[in-house]
Amino acid sequence: MFGYERVVRHASRLNIGFERKGPVEKFAVYFIPEGEFYDLGSSVLGYDLRKPTRQVFARPDVREKLPGFSEEWTSRCKQYGFHMTVTDSIEFEIGAITEIEHEIEDILACFSPSNSFTLTALDDRFVDFFGREKNAVVLRYKPNESLKILQAVLVSRLNPIGYGSNYLRRYLRNPQEKEYSEKPHHAARIKKFFSPTIFDSYSPHFTLLDPYSGQDRESLKSVISGLFSKYTQITISTLCLLLQFAPEENWIIYKEFHR
Repeated sequence: MFGYERVVRHASRLNIGFERKGPVEKFAVYFIPEGEFYDLGSSVLGYDLRKPTRQVFARPDVREKLPGFSEEWTSRCKQYGFHMTVTDSIEFEIGAITEIEHEIEDILACFSPSNSFTLTALDDRFVDFFGREKNAVVLRYKPNESLKILQAVLVSRLNPIGYGSNYLRRYLRNPQEKEYSEKPHHAARIKKFFSPTIFDSYSPHFTLLDPYSGQDRESLKSVISGLFSKYTQITISTLCLLLQFAPEENWIIYKEFHR
């Protein structure tokens, strides 16, 4: 049973009234870097995925460099930690976790070791204001062909193991919304794979702030560009499977997969 068929089976858990009842387990696949790049990003967010109990960050000076910094600016992104999404957050039955692990291992094994997964910074929009409201501050990258294929295969194999997502909830709330009539392929993707940001719409990025409500966007972009200027070419050597056990809880790394 795959994709939209699972929605029928899990209608009570999805709760089309959209008042969540009880815990909702979610999984996602992220690339989580290491080293100075990771320390910088985690210090901005104030949450370390690799050391979840950490209180003192490697670069406590970073936030001081951001004009007018406010804790509110990380209120929607802190729980995810510093990462790049490969597959979106998907609601699932926790008993399927072993199946998901095996799928990731098997898929990675299919790629030749001579082909790397790489990210190259978007020169004109490396630091960008992203999302529906354009108030998420992100570092944007272009994936190479191998990474595009990897993302597509992981989405196709992993997402249907779940039964829903925030995207699906929004779609079910109002299927007639303008976005879905103007972009019917988004509706098709959500019903089949629970996410519209896949395949040719995949846009790799690392979120630093969300929601940004400051008034000096250009100064902020300049500071962040300077802080992250060394990290324009990145090679991905591991992927992480992450879990969240209840809404608003911090995500945690369940397992890291090496090539």
